[in-house]
Amino acid sequence: MIIRFRNSIILLLTLFFVETSVVQSQVCFYSSTGLARLKKRGLTYIVMSDTASKAANEFKGIFRKYWTISKIEFIDSIDINKYVAVNNAFFMLEVNPRTGHYTEAHNEGFYIASLFIFDDTEPLFDGAANYERKRTLIGYIYLSAEEYKKGVNVFDNFGEGHFLNWGTGLLKNYIQELMTLFSDSKTQFCTENMRLTESIYGLKTGTLYIPDNIVNNPSEMNDLVSDYKYNYKFVPLDTINQMILADKTPFFYIDFAIDNNNEKYVSVVDSHTGEFIYCTNTAYSKRLKAKDLKQIYKAASK
Repeated sequence: MIIRFRNSIILLLTLFFVETSVVQSQVCFYSSTGLARLKKRGLTYIVMSDTASKAANEFKGIFRKYWTISKIEFIDSIDINKYVAVNNAFFMLEVNPRTGHYTEAHNEGFYIASLFIFDDTEPLFDGAANYERKRTLIGYIYLSAEEYKKGVNVFDNFGEGHFLNWGTGLLKNYIQELMTLFSDSKTQFCTENMRLTESIYGLKTGTLYIPDNIVNNPSEMNDLVSDYKYNYKFVPLDTINQMILADKTPFFYIDFAIDNNNEKYVSVVDSHTGEFIYCTNTAYSKRLKAKDLKQIYKAASK
């Protein structure tokens, strides 16, 4: 048995929506049978690089408040082999399994927050063909890493400060969305038709918050929103995380991620409910562009 989750930690995810064309979504609920097994077992292990760190404690509070489908237990990634057993479920940050092991080549994108349950106790990393066979992936969300820096492990501090779409506030929304999807017991695969919810019309009178860390160059900001005619505001990701946690006034913000096929996901999220009210997927594109904001504007204007 024994597995090497050397660069892993935990986390969770959610599910949802988008336009009527067949596209991929940033977040997926993959297996209802896996979820049923998790509920029957009644426990999810949340894997972190160091459960005693200050950053970990802040994330723990979010899990304790919003994770409702099972009891939870926090464990250090170095101890994960002690908990490997059939029907044990884990929530963790990891390299996208379809890209193989963690290497310096994975300098941005290529990461997911995954929720899965073990089907077997054989070694997990024994070839790409066996990766999914040994466990059932219940759900996941794409995460985008900052540019690779030598000697920096993106999984330290439970990913805090290492990902473009991560933080205690965003985790709150991810968990909220996931719990909603789980309560409906309807799987949402990455290649199914997505739905565009009516909440998108709230952008007509509200403000769209755009995290400034997803803008390649500050000088591009004006060009990015040249065709977006509603209210918007560029703010630091930390500000968005803080506003989500404060929850004083509901707002909308952009969530941005890149997957291992160099495809980008541009989503709009309701900060109060965690609902992903809009999402598009674009192949061979790794940056936020003006046409992405234009598409959001058009969707909200219909």
